[in-house]
Amino acid sequence: MPSLLRAIPEEQEPGADWSALPAIVAALASRAGRHDEDGSFPFENFPLLHKHGFLNLVIPRRYGGAGGGLLDALRALQEIGRGDAATGLVVAMHYNAHGNLARHCDWPQDVYERVVRSSIEGVALINGLAAEPILGAPARGGQFQTVAAEEREGWRIDGHKFCCTGSAGLTWMTVSAKTQDGKFNGSWLVPADAPGVRIIEGSWNQTGMRATASNEVVFENVFVPKNHCLGLWDPTISYGKSQQSGAWFALTISAVYLGAARAAQDFLLDYVKKRTPTSLGAPLSELPRIRERVGQVEILLRGAERLLRGIAGDYDRNETITANDVGVVKQIVRENTIEATELAIQTIGGPGFDKKYPIERHLRDVLVSRAHGPQFDSSCLGLANELLGPIERKV
Repeated sequence: MPSLLRAIPEEQEPGADWSALPAIVAALASRAGRHDEDGSFPFENFPLLHKHGFLNLVIPRRYGGAGGGLLDALRALQEIGRGDAATGLVVAMHYNAHGNLARHCDWPQDVYERVVRSSIEGVALINGLAAEPILGAPARGGQFQTVAAEEREGWRIDGHKFCCTGSAGLTWMTVSAKTQDGKFNGSWLVPADAPGVRIIEGSWNQTGMRATASNEVVFENVFVPKNHCLGLWDPTISYGKSQQSGAWFALTISAVYLGAARAAQDFLLDYVKKRTPTSLGAPLSELPRIRERVGQVEILLRGAERLLRGIAGDYDRNETITANDVGVVKQIVRENTIEATELAIQTIGGPGFDKKYPIERHLRDVLVSRAHGPQFDSSCLGLANELLGPIERKV
């Protein structure tokens, strides 16, 4: 079958406009507080990111994307997250889908090219919907309650998903489900505007990442064509194991939270430079204990940043990256970002918790990083199994 997309000559290949990124970050930051306050989805951020090539950063060049790798994605996401963590998380999910497909596409070619073309031509966000109210996190094992029933012309999908990041702004949803006979788990591509897809508005009302519109989504007798079945796997294999090392997912979301922690640091630095207590007669930045705290924050964030970018570079060079490697980096980056943000607020004191300042939002946002897999206990168990071997008998 001929390609649905025009191949672009090497000399005309587009790329992301990195020089525009500081202005983009400032624009995102200027409205992040409002969207957080009312829990609204930041629709206006995505045309801006698309205009400058960032929504197509990891799409292959032959299809009109920038052809970026995982390291490029992390660089972009850290800065986007610095401006607005909620927007960053939606983009991270978009990158997770396109980044994995660019490296290993096992979708029907015409379906893949349709999805890619839609992203090149306009804002067409994609995310995978796996978690369910009853099942919880699929990486823990268990079978999906969402069902895909095969028909002569296609599939009918019925089910209920939650924590659907970006639900209000998605064009495409990859929906994890089980086949009607229960023999397989699989993934199906569903247009977000397909008849029978219903977003439960307002079902996402969390303390942090409030503007991600991670609402519950219900599928009622949703029809998709045969070729929208993207793959089937043995249900005895956990969802996490079926996603290879999970590098794109775990590392891209880590970069977003690192960006939020950097935003907290930005506020801290500005605050201590300007705040001049009458009892001191000089800015807080002149106090040795304040300078020590500033250094502590930077140690935590610079260490996380170096670690994150190091493993991404290894991945882009096709060096072996295991799920345990990814888990280790994810745990360290997560805890460093949380500790650094908490330390920044402690350094500022009471004003750090005032809602008129953005740093309290940054803390609420980074704490949500603990909700994403792989969880700490799963990473510890994986490492123990690597070092000790699996448990042979129950004790």
